[in-house]
Amino acid sequence: MKVRCLSNRCLSGALDNLSFHPSHDITVGKSYDVYGLSFYLDSKHFGQGLFVKIVNDSGVIATEPIDLFEIKDGRIFSRWRISNEGDGINIWPDEFREKYFFDLLSDGDDSAVQKFSTLRDAILAEG
Repeated sequence: MKVRCLSNRCLSGALDNLSFHPSHDITVGKSYDVYGLSFYLDSKHFGQGLFVKIVNDSGVIATEPIDLFEIKDGRIFSRWRISNEGDGINIWPDEFREKYFFDLLSDGDDSAVQKFSTLRDAILAEG
């Protein structure tokens, strides 16, 4: 799945009830590969709505509202699995479900970085 950024400001109101207003490190007009989808009805952290997992312009995996994008390629990655988790429904590869995966990845843990690199290569090969 690929999306193209239409805006770097959320206009849908999905994030209105949050105590913080996240900045979106994304570029209008730029395309991004989608690494997962999350649906939230009432999350304290994300609010409500459909969110995509992308690698933002800083090279960090970010959870962004779908409202900021248009879908350019709607093909679903073959390794995505759906599950209820916490306060939402996630459609992610199994690697994302490993305990502390995102924390380890952002800390530069060699194993997590290698897993993500392999996952990214697999997504690019499908798309």
